[in-house]
Amino acid sequence: MKPKKVLAPLAKWLLRISVAILVFDYYFDQFTQFSFDSFEYFIAFAMILSAAALIIGGFMKKHTMTVVAGLVICGLSVIMLLVDGFSFDMLLKHIVPASLGFYFFAMGNKG
Repeated sequence: MKPKKVLAPLAKWLLRISVAILVFDYYFDQFTQFSFDSFEYFIAFAMILSAAALIIGGFMKKHTMTVVAGLVICGLSVIMLLVDGFSFDMLLKHIVPASLGFYFFAMGNKG
């Protein structure tokens, strides 16, 4: 069976939505506490902003917003993995947003 390349844009949008859902699920509670003296608050703020930028970047012709949002999501997920401690549970929590962010950093809006 051959792959259906016509479904690639739909698959890419499902990935964008998945990143947004994961980021909001992981970081929205921390974000709503408005604890400006907490490092985790600023990470949560940047992650939520980047997830929104990833969705918005999908509607643009240029790749810049998608690439930057993917880089930020990937980088901050790796940072949070190191801050939270490198355990198997934390790896499972942060590896999916990191890998999806890396995908959008590498591919942009192609597809």
